[in-house]
Amino acid sequence: MFSDKRKTRILSPVLSGAAMALVWGGLADSALAQGGGKKVDTTPPAAVSDLRVIVSTHNSIIFGWTATGDDRNLGTASAYDIRYSIAPITEANFVSATPVPCSAPMPRAVGYLDRVTVGGSSNTTYYLALKVADEVPNWSALSNVVSATTLPPPAPAVWDIQIVDASDVSALWASFDFTSSGNPGTAYQEYGESRLRFAEWDGACWQIEDVFQGYAPGISFAYDRVSDIPTMSYYYGGLRFAEKVGSSWDIALVDGRYGSGNQDYTSLAYDGAGNPAISYSGTTKIGKNSFVYVLKLARWTGSAWATEIVDSGANARSNDLAFDLAGNPAIAYSASIVNNQDTLKLVRWDPSSSSWSLAFSETGPTNFGWDVKVAFDPTTGYPAMLHRGADTARFVRWNGSQWETEDLETTAVWNVLGCDLWYDTDGTAWAAWKADYELKDELKVRRRDPLSGLWDPPEVVDSEFLIYSTFSLKRAPSSTLAVAYGVGVGVQGAITSYSLRYATRSAP
Repeated sequence: MFSDKRKTRILSPVLSGAAMALVWGGLADSALAQGGGKKVDTTPPAAVSDLRVIVSTHNSIIFGWTATGDDRNLGTASAYDIRYSIAPITEANFVSATPVPCSAPMPRAVGYLDRVTVGGSSNTTYYLALKVADEVPNWSALSNVVSATTLPPPAPAVWDIQIVDASDVSALWASFDFTSSGNPGTAYQEYGESRLRFAEWDGACWQIEDVFQGYAPGISFAYDRVSDIPTMSYYYGGLRFAEKVGSSWDIALVDGRYGSGNQDYTSLAYDGAGNPAISYSGTTKIGKNSFVYVLKLARWTGSAWATEIVDSGANARSNDLAFDLAGNPAIAYSASIVNNQDTLKLVRWDPSSSSWSLAFSETGPTNFGWDVKVAFDPTTGYPAMLHRGADTARFVRWNGSQWETEDLETTAVWNVLGCDLWYDTDGTAWAAWKADYELKDELKVRRRDPLSGLWDPPEVVDSEFLIYSTFSLKRAPSSTLAVAYGVGVGVQGAITSYSLRYATRSAP
């Protein structure tokens, strides 16, 4: 589970020299070789003397210290043994304190700041101390001992729910965005009467209109970043792009070759120059009457739509497009079903080679990677994804050196359906998904603290007999976090009414 280096970090210095030599697997030199004629290293690292608290949150504390060396303050040490307790730590009880294995860093060069995050309960005092080892290992004396108290638990957030469209509509594919002034608008498919609809808040009420008559799955909605014009992509006899011009909608056929349509996603995003781009599941002809599914990207050149095949071996019915901080596109998608398994992939455009490169791939059971969303941390530029894992909401994040995965759904559910992911400007991540229980659905949201990397407990936005799995989560310029979604109200399998809802979060 852990690498050899990670394992060494949690070893206790109370082990004998011979036993430690076996565990370190040859990292030690002649000091462990029973007299091989070489000089024995008996000089330990200097003890850390400036261990200190950097920041406390309601569920974690970040501690920091200045790295010492391999021999006193020369060279670079090999490992830390970091331990915490709710009682004061001394040399005598250090080995009985709790090790911090998962987030313990490898020692940096002398003089650099090392840090570690200790997660725990709210309003609790934690003590921390550490020792430093060289490659033999020779262990330093105990560091200074510091303590800090986590903050009280935050007041529970409140989700204020509005009914956007109460005309008994089954609102599928709800997708929304904010204007530059912070007013929300949402596009959705009214399934019962097969209408693609658009609703926009004018400051006093929701103004609702029909875009066109017909079943249009895969809706993705966004405001033009330059003009604030509402735009959307969807499938209807091909990939289409609609934008509101004056009081009417201008609808263009972007690509007449598309996937199965009923469950396929499109993803609309704007690049740094204000031009729209759409990722989608398309088809390409391989014979006189034969077609295969492919992942495609359409980009507006300023005068026309240009399309390209991104992955010729993927059906990509779930896909999501985002632009990184340099303005290059990235697409996350569920590639294909082979032997009852799906593969989640992330591809990124490499401007140096003018080609697409595979950044991530993970295979799981059927529907693994479905409902995927991709976003970039604005503080680091690193990508992250949220998708339907094996009956959980699975968070995947690049930390600068490797990919990390976390399962966010903590209760037993029938299934997890639908996902969305949002980053605040300070690096706070927000994950949303639908948890499918036997007699109800719950729309859930979790917050990831950018300092500690820990997730707050899930917040339940809404709970109804049916919540559609195609919803949208975003934050407004006014700092309002919101989600748009469709519901069906009913009991024991009988739905009595449908509506489109819009919920905003307020934290007292």
